[in-house]
Amino acid sequence: DGSFHSAIYHKFLHAVVHATNSIDDVLELLGSKYSKYADVCFFTYTSLDKIANSLGSQTTGSGKDVLQNGDDGAEDRSAICVRNVYNILVHIPALDFKKESKFDMWSTVGLSSKGEKDTSEGSSATRISKKLKLKFTKAWLAFLKLPLPLDVYKEVLATLHQNVIPSMSNPAILW
Repeated sequence: DGSFHSAIYHKFLHAVVHATNSIDDVLELLGSKYSKYADVCFFTYTSLDKIANSLGSQTTGSGKDVLQNGDDGAEDRSAICVRNVYNILVHIPALDFKKESKFDMWSTVGLSSKGEKDTSEGSSATRISKKLKLKFTKAWLAFLKLPLPLDVYKEVLATLHQNVIPSMSNPAILW
């Protein structure tokens, strides 16, 4: 029917995030083949926002110490999930929202998962750009609220100013 099946895609991303085995092949495929589509990026950010928020509600108080310091050398399951969320986020290349005049879509209905086609002004590049920027921002903010393992924390700090802040809808919320 041409609509994006966001519920199925969300379940897929949930399984990828919670995978304990390597997700490198999936990340490579997602990054190289599918992240060029604006609607795939949109629904990836939407799902990662939901997943990161649910991970955040699962880790409380002492979970932060376990994630940052490790637990007798064994990697905590929630630390693996946080790493997987981070790896998915960094494998989606940041779209240059200012230069894009037309966005490619995987589905025929654009950013709608309901099946109704985006037409007229609703599918304009400016509107799509604003929606993508907002979802990008929400996904990264949800991720940054998680208790990050030390190695991920260092990577985020090293690249945040180049790869994340320029694409955020309102970078001032980080302060």
